[in-house]
Amino acid sequence: MKKTSMTMRKLITNKPKAQRVTTAEVPPEAPDGFRTLADLFLEDFGIQLTSEGEWAEGDCHENLPVVDAAKLNSFENNLCYAEDSNPVTGLERGSVESGDNYCFVIYNPATVDGVNAAVYFEVLLTKSDAGYFFKRAGVEDSPDASVPSEEGYRTLADLFLEDFGIQLTKTEGEWTNGEWHEWLPVVDTNKLNVLPVTNYSPQTDLFFLDDSSAAVTGVQFDSVTETGLYHFLIYNPRADIWADILLIKSTTDYSFKRTEPEYIPEPEPTPTPEPVPSEPIPPPTPEPTPEPVVVIPAKSALEEVYTTLTAQKLCTIVGLRTLLAKEQGISIKEAKSRITAVFKAVSDISALSGMSSLYGLGVFRQQKVKARTVVSNLGYGKYKLPRSSKFVFKPGKILKAKMAMCTGKTTAQIITTLQNLDTIKAAKSTVRKATRKKAIKKSGMSGK
Repeated sequence: MKKTSMTMRKLITNKPKAQRVTTAEVPPEAPDGFRTLADLFLEDFGIQLTSEGEWAEGDCHENLPVVDAAKLNSFENNLCYAEDSNPVTGLERGSVESGDNYCFVIYNPATVDGVNAAVYFEVLLTKSDAGYFFKRAGVEDSPDASVPSEEGYRTLADLFLEDFGIQLTKTEGEWTNGEWHEWLPVVDTNKLNVLPVTNYSPQTDLFFLDDSSAAVTGVQFDSVTETGLYHFLIYNPRADIWADILLIKSTTDYSFKRTEPEYIPEPEPTPTPEPVPSEPIPPPTPEPTPEPVVVIPAKSALEEVYTTLTAQKLCTIVGLRTLLAKEQGISIKEAKSRITAVFKAVSDISALSGMSSLYGLGVFRQQKVKARTVVSNLGYGKYKLPRSSKFVFKPGKILKAKMAMCTGKTTAQIITTLQNLDTIKAAKSTVRKATRKKAIKKSGMSGK
């Protein structure tokens, strides 16, 4: 084959340059119903995440900006705190729960009057098979709200708004035992005041007026009764007055309807036949003897608190205020304020005098630590630690006796032991009072 000769014109002719084609990596699209963590926490909880990428178990981020504090506090009170006059909160990734659900915990790491707030809310998420996308477990998997539920059933928000005139701030998710929300707006006080109430206060209304003269109230989910009814309480947080609400839950979703007494029509009066003189008048039929009513003994306050609260909330201030409210017959808000006042007084006295002694509990004592030289385990040599002070707690005699008596026992045995201790203590107090009165009376007679 003959080659074509290259002339000078062909050699100096500019040849077109090859264009470089770059292929940018396209991020994967979220499957239907799934979202990124940043979008999910921003849209559902009003929290703006500051980090990207996957979260490992135990990852914790604090001072996260809260763009909608009202939305966040609708799940649990005081979930956010102020940092430079801006609302912030904390978020931690927990372990994978049963059913491959990822557990995230929104928490408030701040302190109130020197006491840890101990406020948190667990969020269970379901991860997609492809990519790092999530959806809320038990909430976004539920049927669409546009699909009608069983006949006569409504959501909690619709039921409380239409029947009682209360606007709930929590419109999604299920309520746990003991969960309560206060300062709920009341749009129709006439619907609320017709409810039968239990009243131990001069206050006669189930609501009160806030600083802006708007009617507000509180709602609490107590528990599920033995007959399967869901027991809610509408209460006035500033007085000992509440109304019991029993609801029937749907078998398909988290919707309810109110219990109504069964309608029994009154029998029509039948004309009494005139007696025939030749036939004797039959004797009246005796009324049936009513069956005895079996009274189920009520649970003690300690046992009721243990069965209604989770293990995580039982050992926090939530367990203390719930037990105090049950035993003293006061509202949860009043119990919380009393406990906070006691903790503040203990911390102030301990800081002022270096010691605070609580009868039956123990002693908080200041312990001075001398200056010392320590050797670094990381190879940084020796360094000197200045003298400092720390507070130590020494349990009292009654607390040590209770811990010794309850060691190695089951929960039921521990509750019985603590109740017996209270009964024995009350009996000894009665005996001491009677003995003291008898001694005083005897000494008065001998003086005469």
